[in-house]
Amino acid sequence: MDPESITEIKICDSEREERELAGKGFTRVEGNLNRDAARPVTLWYKRGGDNPITRIQFSFRREMPDGLRKAGFTEDPKKISIGHTFLRDNIILHTHIHLWYMSGTTEFDFPIVDLRVTTSLQDEPALFSDNWERLGCDLNRNNGGHPVYVWVKRRERTYICDITATIGFAEDADLFNQGFFRVDEDTNRGVPTTPPGQPPVEPPRVLPCVFIWLVTLLVLQGVSVDVGMWTEASPPLVQSCSLGVAQIPSAVDMSTTTTVTDAKEKVAGPANTKWTEKELHSMRPCDVAPCVSTA
Repeated sequence: MDPESITEIKICDSEREERELAGKGFTRVEGNLNRDAARPVTLWYKRGGDNPITRIQFSFRREMPDGLRKAGFTEDPKKISIGHTFLRDNIILHTHIHLWYMSGTTEFDFPIVDLRVTTSLQDEPALFSDNWERLGCDLNRNNGGHPVYVWVKRRERTYICDITATIGFAEDADLFNQGFFRVDEDTNRGVPTTPPGQPPVEPPRVLPCVFIWLVTLLVLQGVSVDVGMWTEASPPLVQSCSLGVAQIPSAVDMSTTTTVTDAKEKVAGPANTKWTEKELHSMRPCDVAPCVSTA
């Protein structure tokens, strides 16, 4: 049994269930996941057990649950908030955001030992500085105002070792099974469907969903992970990697992607290289972003 790792997660939206969860040894995470709900929607967790949770994902489109189920994720049935609005037969319909989690066993899975929720941008810098990882889905994505994020902390510090991208959802299950974590935000969201100055197209053009994926490894003893230098001519692929956050530079324009290969090359470069631990030890600074140097 691992007394530190989180092994159960629940979404709660009623006082009765809050009392039940508290009685079963669950801990409440401060912060309302849905500001528009009549009652707060809160996140609860429990430690101890033999299957530590290593990955948390969110679904907010109709196409997302299939890959998560095939990869062995568990869904919490409680709705968090509105995730995606779409039109069918001239009727406006909604999907809802749901939380999914799993106890992964790949070399890229590391136990989660703590959870936080932020409801204001002012709360984020301190968590980034303390090696917390922010999950990519803004739970307040359709309500306006400050974003609401769930954050995770692991027992050991990790760094990003590989990044890729997908168009659509056909590769989801395979990437999850390989140990990839999906940044749950469509990078095409909000991109204009017609060029500036041109009249709208009827019916409106639907842009494909483009998602960033990453895998992480432990920071090795004697190896430090630093952010590469940013220049106009050669921006680093990833900023703030030492904080466990993938921030794709604005120069990467995902709105013009037409194929999966095109998307992957824009994010990870044509080589899409995966580095072994042995190779990491021998690297010079700037061999890869983030730079890795031996202490």
